[in-house]
Amino acid sequence: MQNQGNETNGMAIAGLVLGIVSCALFWIPFLGIVAGIVGLILAIMSRKNCAPGQTGMATAGLVLAIVGLCVSGIYSTCYLCAYCAVKEAVSPIYYY
Repeated sequence: MQNQGNETNGMAIAGLVLGIVSCALFWIPFLGIVAGIVGLILAIMSRKNCAPGQTGMATAGLVLAIVGLCVSGIYSTCYLCAYCAVKEAVSPIYYY
């Protein structure tokens, strides 16, 4: 006898986990972006395949992936700008 009420969707779980990873590891440049994009794709695919009343985990993964992607994008952009500014400020020192 199968328990039909407790079916889990693997893509929803993966999207949720990658959304959490994206939010937690935003401070590592570009890692949060990759995790957020993959989590976003998995959450969207999961929402399309879920039954109408069972999209909670997929929706949570979608929201976390979007938040993690935005925060990681902003942080990575600031990191890249700071890196370029420091590189430009320090580069004349090495020529003398």
